[in-house]
Amino acid sequence: MITALSLENQRLHLRCAVKELPYRLGEMPQVDAALSAMEPIGFLESREGTEQWARYGITAARPILTVQGREGRYTLIGRDGRQVSGESGDPLDLLRSLQPTAEVPEALAEFRFVGGWLGSLGYETSQQFEGLERAASDDIDLPDFAFFIPSVVVIKDAVQQRLVLVAWAEEGSDPERILEEASSLLEDHR
Repeated sequence: MITALSLENQRLHLRCAVKELPYRLGEMPQVDAALSAMEPIGFLESREGTEQWARYGITAARPILTVQGREGRYTLIGRDGRQVSGESGDPLDLLRSLQPTAEVPEALAEFRFVGGWLGSLGYETSQQFEGLERAASDDIDLPDFAFFIPSVVVIKDAVQQRLVLVAWAEEGSDPERILEEASSLLEDHR
C-alpha cells in the first residue's frame, strides 16, 4: 500500500466503486451533515442560474491524501496521519506530480468532477504566478494552498434528479467497504 511517506517516489493508484442513491437524500446540506463522521471538507453547490451552471452539487469527504503549503514548503498528510514535508515551487506542478492514476467507470463519464484534487489557492500564491508581494501581515495563519483527494464523493444532478455516491480507495483497500459505510450514514440520516 502506498502511503504519504512513499508517495514522492510512486504514483498513488485508486480504485473506484459507484452506487446510485435515492434522489430524496440529495439536499446537499443534509448530505454534508450525514457524512460529518467522515470528515467532510468540500461542499460545492450552485443554487441559481441556468441549467448549465446550477446543475450539480458535490460533497467530498474523508481525505485519502492532503497537501498544503506555505512560503515555498509543502506538507503531505496521509490518511494514516503520517506526514512528509519538502520544498515546493509551483503548487500546480506539485499537484500534477502527485496526481493519482485511476480508472473512472463508464457510469461516471457524464460528470465533470468525480474525484481527484479539490482545494484552494490563497492570495499568497499570486506571488508565484504574478510576482506580487506577500501581504504585510498574516493575521489568520492559513496555508497558501490546501488540496485533498477525497475517498467519498456525492454528486447531485438536479437536472436528471440523480444522486450518485462514489468511493475511492488506495490499491489494497476496499472501495466497496467505503461505499457501504457512506451509504449507511446517508440513509440513516434521513
